[in-house]
Amino acid sequence: MTAYQKSKTLAEQAAWRFHQSLDKSARFELTVINPTLILGPALINTDFTSGDIVRQILSNKLFGIPKIMFTIVDVRDVAKAHIIAMTNSATNGKRYILDSMTALWMKEICEILRKEYGQYGYKIAKKELKRCTLKLASLFDKQARSIVPMWNCPQYFSNEKVKKDMGIEFIKGEESLLEMAKSLIKCGIVEDRINKK
Repeated sequence: MTAYQKSKTLAEQAAWRFHQSLDKSARFELTVINPTLILGPALINTDFTSGDIVRQILSNKLFGIPKIMFTIVDVRDVAKAHIIAMTNSATNGKRYILDSMTALWMKEICEILRKEYGQYGYKIAKKELKRCTLKLASLFDKQARSIVPMWNCPQYFSNEKVKKDMGIEFIKGEESLLEMAKSLIKCGIVEDRINKK
């Protein structure tokens, strides 16, 4: 796994250890929320990991489509889960995976964006990347190196626990993807070809 992925696991483990080390009188409520790839409308006009994936696709920066899968959760559902966890003691001591149950291969993500934005002149990759090409690129490119472990690894999670405990009805991943693309264009992170004169 990448250093980023490992850091998330180690941070959670450290939080639980710290929590257990406290005297019972000083122990506070702790709920852990683990979102999958967060998409949806962006409120900031700067780079962030999930936004960068969509930006690269819409800006034709991919030199091929890697065979990687993402499971998606909407940023609005992530915010909702945090508020519920802070205000509902029933979540205390539990950990949750936030996922809309939408798992999309990068090729499918490109197809969804092409169908919505291709008509406006956004050039979105169609050609799939070979694994050997990615491996070669990973020798020189940090981003390519980070996705090598994800190659051809399907990811599926269950959101039944969070739906039962928090009552969240998740926004579909396809909607979150299109909402993010729309907001990146609106924020100026991706060139606006729709309203270009």
